Amino acid sequence: MRGDDESAADAAAELWLGTPTRLVAGAYRAHKASETGAEVTRSVLGRLGIPHWAVSSGGDGIDAAVATALATVAVAALAVADVPPPGGRPPDLAAYAISLALTLPLAVRRRWPLAVFAVILGALVMFGLRRYPGLNVDFFGTALAVYTVAAHRSRHLSVSAVLLLMGAVTAVSLVTRPVDEAVANLVNVALIVTGIWIFGDGVRARREYTDRIVAQSEALRLAQAELADRAVNQERLRIARELHDVVAHHMSAVVVQAALAQDRLIPDPPAASRAIAQVEGIGRNALREMRHILGVLRQADEDQGALSPSPSFRDLESLYERVRDGGLSVEVTEEGEPTALPPAVELAAYRILQESLTNALRHAPQAHVQVRLKHAPRVLSIEVTDDGGTTPTTATSGAGQGLAGMQERVSMLRGSFEAGPHAGRGFRVAAVLPVEG
Repeated sequence: MRGDDESAADAAAELWLGTPTRLVAGAYRAHKASETGAEVTRSVLGRLGIPHWAVSSGGDGIDAAVATALATVAVAALAVADVPPPGGRPPDLAAYAISLALTLPLAVRRRWPLAVFAVILGALVMFGLRRYPGLNVDFFGTALAVYTVAAHRSRHLSVSAVLLLMGAVTAVSLVTRPVDEAVANLVNVALIVTGIWIFGDGVRARREYTDRIVAQSEALRLAQAELADRAVNQERLRIARELHDVVAHHMSAVVVQAALAQDRLIPDPPAASRAIAQVEGIGRNALREMRHILGVLRQADEDQGALSPSPSFRDLESLYERVRDGGLSVEVTEEGEPTALPPAVELAAYRILQESLTNALRHAPQAHVQVRLKHAPRVLSIEVTDDGGTTPTTATSGAGQGLAGMQERVSMLRGSFEAGPHAGRGFRVAAVLPVEG
């Protein structure tokens, strides 16, 4: 059984082909992209003033009413028919039965268009061969059957049905009429049937076009929703990495400075005081960076200009000073001519340096660390090595997450990353980041 959208398209088409087409376009633009074809056609019906109940259940109610009305007209036409033509016969029970076969099957024309067409075609041939009189009782049912096949079945099936109908009409006309009358009748029937077929085929094409547009808009909506979800997940991962880098770096520095203050509190109060001041400064920096990251979440729809920018190479000296204050000996070597880097590359490079120095501060206190930056036309090379320090500590359970975060950052930029033991007790981190443009 066809749905409400086909019922509405048929009802609108039977009023005027051009008008429902324009209304479908207007209703489609007025509704959301996720609206179904049935909702669009209900809007069209409302604009045409057709109540929705009239085409509910696939339009069977309208079809049954039309079939009953045509059957009544056919029976009445036979009852008041004139004298049959020469060689014809007056209406009998068979005539009334055939007239009902020509009309009543139309009640289910939308469910079984081809079956209804076949029954009506057979009844039409029988009515013509028996030469019953009548007031075109054989025309209306046939016309609606042709329209239904053209509107609800593929073009090649509807063309085949029309050719079959024309062949049957030709044969009956040549058997029951003189040649000149048969030719004239055939021309008239051909013109009428062709017009009806063009009308029905146009309705089918318009409905298929509307359904295709609705399906494409739904597919587009789903694709946009998927892209939005993916963007949200990527942003969550980015924020998680930023939070990890901020917390891991600053908290490690806080722990080192707090331990230093505790050791120097009695023998060297000025050194302890400096360590405590460092803890305060590190804590303030950590809070400021975390406010920046969380502020992006809270103010996603507001002006971002008031938020502090992401860290860049301009902040490297501050980073080096913080880890030197924590006890590391940092030696920095920079090769090549520094150039402006894409923001994503610059942020990734800063975070790799920050994480590498934080790991050295945590796991190799008092270590000597060498930082090498090599600027090339197409890549930026980063290498951070340490000698293991004097009192290496055991890695915590979260130690591997920093390396995984660095690996992920480099992979997103299609670079290369290496990390592992170096020179016995030391550790080495190396990354090569492509520089676009």
